Amino acid sequence: MILHDLPAQGMGIWAESVDVEAYGNIIYYNGTNDLDHGIYVQNMTDPKKIEDNIIFEQASHGLHAYGSSNAYLDHLYVAGNVIFNNGLLRDEPQRNILIGGGRVAHDMTVRDNFTYFPPASAHGSNNLGYVAGCADSVVTGNAFVGPNALTLVNCLPAMTKNIFVGSVDPTDLPQEFNDNTYLPSLPTGMQVSVRPNRYEAGRAHVVVYNWDLQTQINVDLSASGLRNGQNYEIRDVQNLFDQPILSGTYTGAPVTLPMTGLRTAIPTWNHAVTPRSTLPEFGVFLVLPRS
Repeated sequence: MILHDLPAQGMGIWAESVDVEAYGNIIYYNGTNDLDHGIYVQNMTDPKKIEDNIIFEQASHGLHAYGSSNAYLDHLYVAGNVIFNNGLLRDEPQRNILIGGGRVAHDMTVRDNFTYFPPASAHGSNNLGYVAGCADSVVTGNAFVGPNALTLVNCLPAMTKNIFVGSVDPTDLPQEFNDNTYLPSLPTGMQVSVRPNRYEAGRAHVVVYNWDLQTQINVDLSASGLRNGQNYEIRDVQNLFDQPILSGTYTGAPVTLPMTGLRTAIPTWNHAVTPRSTLPEFGVFLVLPRS
């Protein structure tokens, strides 16, 4: 689904809903106040899967897994999501990912997610644990990028192979969890990831950290599931309903994507702040097969 410009939550997934998978959704520009998030989720029993969604620029948080001491945040599986610049619809950066509340979050898995706030900005963060903390949890393979890359509260997860660009809290995380990469200042180079859609061959998300600010990049789409000879188009998710930035017939050769000159969509809410594009430093693109 594409969920945008709604006056409240993008999606609410409460403890009463079981056997849930929220997969591949694009969720942006939702809400009007600090209680309105991209996905607001609680869970008690069966695993609840939040996978391969793109969640950006809500009025408040991106993924908000939160509750009081009476609410459950157990068995959450959060993987492969792209979550960036949330709160900027009101020009008030919030957390891209918050998992934690007034009760311990048990059996939490956070893996292979991509987050972004401009590291040079003043605010914007991720938080695991909040107050009560987490237990029996795994945090691996994520890119936490922002002025406060991650705050970890009352949690001792199995935390490995993450990349942190920005500050961390507590400051001794590098000593406590040393099988990660900690970059307090901007790195160089480029990281390009292509995540194919589980249910639609040829559909994929392309995530680019373009630290060298190149004006265009080459992307290998062989992991997307496109077949040789298949038509495709590529869209900038920050202006999803504009014209494709590229279309053609897939030959197996890398494609060239622009990293400058693209504009963002205009929000419907007349009190919204139209967010600036994250390009060229960070880009997210949607690959779609076409007949």
